[in-house]
Amino acid sequence: LLLLVVSLVLTPIVAGLVAAGMFLGLVAMLLVLGAGVRHRFALAATNPLLDLVIGMLVLFPFTLIPALGWVVVALVCATGAGAVLPKPARAAPPNNRWRIRKCCFC
Repeated sequence: LLLLVVSLVLTPIVAGLVAAGMFLGLVAMLLVLGAGVRHRFALAATNPLLDLVIGMLVLFPFTLIPALGWVVVALVCATGAGAVLPKPARAAPPNNRWRIRKCCFC
């Protein structure tokens, strides 16, 4: 009975943490995708919000593919979450500014 009560309390908490981690991973991957596309087409670096919008424009067509599209988006979310979530455990950089390093396609 105690296990049932504890699991009923923890289930929404764990589900919320997983959803927040996946959202954070999606935003991180959209920023990297947008920066890569912007760099590929030699656009000026103006605002990270522009990178986010470009990343959304690149990833959105994959969501239109029936069944397979959401699998691709889930993999992108999981990859981004795996790349982002360990970062806060490390020490902050000397200038206290986090930035995305250039990736292989940049």
